[in-house]
Amino acid sequence: MKYDVTYSCGHVGRIDLIGKQKDRDWKLKYTQEQPCSECRAKKLLEQGKEAQRVNVEEEGMRPLTGSEKQVNWAEQIRRDFCIMADTAFHEVADPEIKNLILLTKSQFMEHGNASYWIDERDMLKSHFCSALDKNYEKRNELAVAEVVAAERAEIETFRPTGNAVSESVVTLTNVDGIVKIKSGHKIEELRLVMRARNFSFKTECWQKRISVTDGNADNYIAFIANELLAVGLVIRIECDSAAELLKAKLFSTPPTKMVVRQESQFGFWFDRDAGDYYHAIRNLPNAKWKDGKGWVNSEHFESVIDFAAEHGFAFSAGALELLAKVKAERQKQTEITPEHFAVSPKMLVSGKPAAIPVPEVSVCEELLDKE
Repeated sequence: MKYDVTYSCGHVGRIDLIGKQKDRDWKLKYTQEQPCSECRAKKLLEQGKEAQRVNVEEEGMRPLTGSEKQVNWAEQIRRDFCIMADTAFHEVADPEIKNLILLTKSQFMEHGNASYWIDERDMLKSHFCSALDKNYEKRNELAVAEVVAAERAEIETFRPTGNAVSESVVTLTNVDGIVKIKSGHKIEELRLVMRARNFSFKTECWQKRISVTDGNADNYIAFIANELLAVGLVIRIECDSAAELLKAKLFSTPPTKMVVRQESQFGFWFDRDAGDYYHAIRNLPNAKWKDGKGWVNSEHFESVIDFAAEHGFAFSAGALELLAKVKAERQKQTEITPEHFAVSPKMLVSGKPAAIPVPEVSVCEELLDKE
């Protein structure tokens, strides 16, 4: 049913209302309290222009791009967003959080397209909170990085005795058994040493996992550091114990020949430059060749000890542990204990020693006398 209505702005119009009489009366009264559509549009346009004036002229924001209608609408949305951010700024007391709010707000102000503000109008508060969290996490990461940088600055830098081939500092670290060597620039001398020591280049640094044949990790790092100094590189060791070994010259050359362990077997590993021991290893009792190493069962540990002493093979920690174990077992087998002389129950009853059983013996007929 159509009704004539006079709007709050004084303009007259006609509206169509349906439903129960009670609902139509309420809608009619509500409509009479509102301005007409033209006046509402005019008011929104004025509000948008005022928001644009405040945003651009007073707040120094960048002007938005888009149609006049889009810009007017987006400026109001942007104005409301700024009020929300400013309210959050005044509600917190922590100066660092205040700075993060200002930073996050300025990041949103970089959006100069009116369509962005219109499309995201219902999610702006959520986007703002997420961006604030990310800035907070980034702030913490930067703080940690500053602490690490300060700690690295305190780490002693080693320089070669002669002229350095590069002033780029080469850093050496040990991360869970992996030696990582990194330089800010490509240095040919570094590449040659790394290739010679079987390092591989991964994720912007040279890497190598310390194996049992490399010996102690700190000793290995100090040894590599000394080689880098010898070719004229400036180095920094981010491992105090390895740096102390280098400083005191207490490191040693990594072994080139070693007896290693795999479960209950001894393995013989050797660098090809150290010599060819293949045939000598194959002559050991029940020796087998597998995975580039010769393997001997632990029961032949005496032959392993003699071979290692003759050819200068060092024992790994695991091999020494296995060696001690098999020695203890061998000694236990050869010991004479009181149990060997224990009195049998039969002897206790009869009072006489138990008869020693005599095995049956047969004589070969060929050995019998013919007579």
